[in-house]
Amino acid sequence: MLNSISIEHGCNKIALGHHSDDVMETLLMSLFLNGKIHTFSPVTYLSRSDVKTIRPFIYVSEKEIRAVAREKNFPIMEKCCPYDGTTKREYMKDLIKDLQKDIPKVKSHIMGAIKRSDIQGWKINKKTSDDIT
Repeated sequence: MLNSISIEHGCNKIALGHHSDDVMETLLMSLFLNGKIHTFSPVTYLSRSDVKTIRPFIYVSEKEIRAVAREKNFPIMEKCCPYDGTTKREYMKDLIKDLQKDIPKVKSHIMGAIKRSDIQGWKINKKTSDDIT
């Protein structure tokens, strides 16, 4: 639907708000639920629609985004999903949070593994190869 609307309006690029926590949660869901090592990439190009999707916040944590939103007094939209808190994504979020108690750098390690992986669209940029803390 987003691609169709962007094409209707003469746009060929869509920016989504995925952050690094989304990347890690998606990786774990793919691994545990589908048996595949995969997550979405910072940039995706769909040739059949000629639309490029970019994710400019992919190296920023949800916590950092929330802090800036509070600091700038951005309006916060209430969660409206009836399944909120009971999804597999929420389960993965909680799993990572629990893992951080015993492995404080687990997020950094997961993101570093993604950057060094052969997952399509992920290449280490020498200038930005620092792991997320």
